[in-house]
Formats: sequence, structure tokens, C-alpha cells
Amino acid sequence: MERRHTSTPSSGFTILVVDDQEEIRISTKYLLEREGHSVITADSGSEALSLFRSGMVHLVLGDYLMPQMNGEQLIQEIRKLDEDVKIVLQTGYSGEHPPRDMLKALAIQGYHDKSEGPDRLLLWVDVALKASVQLKKVRAAEHAGENTKLFCNTGEPCSRCTRPTSSRHGYPTWRTLPATGTEISPAMRAAY
Repeated sequence: MERRHTSTPSSGFTILVVDDQEEIRISTKYLLEREGHSVITADSGSEALSLFRSGMVHLVLGDYLMPQMNGEQLIQEIRKLDEDVKIVLQTGYSGEHPPRDMLKALAIQGYHDKSEGPDRLLLWVDVALKASVQLKKVRAAEHAGENTKLFCNTGEPCSRCTRPTSSRHGYPTWRTLPATGTEISPAMRAAY
């Protein structure tokens, strides 16, 4: 029986994979491309910084132990360029640095032990990319500022519904973000 190759639709995300081991870079690139992501690779921190500067990257998957510039140093340099980019650090030696300490110290979104396999890596990638999307919405809302309108649950603009918890009709007030058209409930408004 003939096998058919089905292509996965593009996710619209670009991921930068940084690892000094060629087999890890190739296998990670293949895994992520199968998920529909665009993937660029670098074998060193300096090459990664060059690639990062030259294009839009949504997520950086970086190895912790690399020659010349380790993952921690790479993250610090990337953060100087972009505070919002999502980063997942990978390591084959997870016992060396506790994951929660690394998450806090480096402001990264994930810490993947390579021995946990591809399913766990894909989980970290999904979490980081979802965080990227949410942060983009928050930044759009911040940018929109005063152009935000209030709506009642009736679907009509309501200039009287200015209290954060209820409208003149006794229902929660919803806010629509003009840049995205996304409705935000009162509970979610606290996030921005």
C-alpha cells in the first residue's frame, strides 16, 4: 500500500532551535516542522543571536550546555533585545540546576530535560506559544488604550456601563479589544 504524505497546516510560528549537537538540532527541527512550525537552527549562541536579530522569532529553544556561550548567557543577551520572546531551555543534565530556580532567575517559560522525550518538549512548546499569543493580545490592548469600548451582554455599546462588575442591566460588563475583536470578561480584565 502506498503511503501518502499529508502536510500539516502552518502554525504561523517561527521557532529558533539552538544546540551544539547536530543530531539534536535535526531531530528537533523535524519534530517541530511536523507540528506546522517554521524552524530555524543555530549551533552556537553567537549564530543564534545573529538569526534572532534578523527575523521574527516567537520561541527560542536553547540548549543549556554549549561551548563559548552557554544557554544562560544566550538568554541574557536575547532578553536585552526582546523582553517578550518566549524561551524554553533544554538540558540533558537537569539535576545540575533546579528547574523552578531557572524559570524564576531567567524569566523563561519552560525547562525541558531532554531525557523526558519529544512529547514533553511539545508540551513546553505549546505552553510557551500560547503564552506568546496571550501576551500579544495584552500588548494590543495596552496599545489600544482609550479606544476600548464597553459593551453590555445585549451586544449594544453601553456608555452607562462603567462599573467593572455590572451593567445597567445587572449583567457583567464585557470589553472588546478593537485590535483583535476579542471579548474580555471582567475576570480577565484584571490581567491588563
